[in-house]
Amino acid sequence: MKQETKERIIRTWRERPLYVKITMIIGMIASIGGIVFVILGLTGVMENADNIFMPLLGVLMLTQGIREWNHSKTTAVLSIAVAIFIAIVACMKWFG
Repeated sequence: MKQETKERIIRTWRERPLYVKITMIIGMIASIGGIVFVILGLTGVMENADNIFMPLLGVLMLTQGIREWNHSKTTAVLSIAVAIFIAIVACMKWFG
């Protein structure tokens, strides 16, 4: 990677607000965890991997909604609505 590109990436990261940085990190962790649990579920290593994957997907959608709130309220509201829907479905699956 070129030195100018590295400096530009570092500069744009420093200019972002703290809540955007936090939601990006939480979203990355939820994405990596979701991918791991989907692979575990598809390979049959873990039978109830979807019980963990669904809440991670909800967290990912919620963090996306928080990040998008200042840019596009429609996208943010849709992301938060999907996160709530995922939470309802997960609760119905766990307790139903």
